Amino acid sequence: MQFRTYFFAGFLKFLLGASWIGYTSAFIGMIFEGDIVLFTMAFFTREGFFNPLLMFITVFAGVIIGDILWYKLGKRLASSGKLLHKFFINLTEASDRHLLERPFHTIFVSKFAYGIHHLILMRAGAINVPLNRFIRDDMRASLVWILIVGSLGYFSSYSFEFVKHSLKFAEIILLISVVFFVLAERFILRQFKKEL
Repeated sequence: MQFRTYFFAGFLKFLLGASWIGYTSAFIGMIFEGDIVLFTMAFFTREGFFNPLLMFITVFAGVIIGDILWYKLGKRLASSGKLLHKFFINLTEASDRHLLERPFHTIFVSKFAYGIHHLILMRAGAINVPLNRFIRDDMRASLVWILIVGSLGYFSSYSFEFVKHSLKFAEIILLISVVFFVLAERFILRQFKKEL
């Protein structure tokens, strides 16, 4: 048990010691995942492993570039007419009106809804939401989302400092923070489904 803890701590120290690996991981992680990567990077930024401004720029760039890539993938799927696209249409067409009329709100809410965010971005491309409008609304929604989720990760680190001497307590505080985040995410998703 103790060996595993030391091994993990050593590996984490190596990973975070080479800061370029952390920034690169944050950038790539924001393209494919998002929430947990942002929360974790904000936590480690508060602990002093990363420069806050540089991490914010990295995360923001990763989110916007990733969202544009998902948008372009949706556009490509729509033009292909393949079976996957037909499944994709049935799954997401309920959001079409919202995407066309209120893209900022739809994109913003989807950022908190695990499992549908990338589908919403792809659907925006498939139904030809104008790219410049998509980018403008996505940048605004992403900024607010980063501030909310990033703050949760960043400020949960304050609690971590109080119990740094005991890893078990720190794990519990981190777990409680993640559970709170997941519950808030589900609440927002439920509100979004009511609007549909």
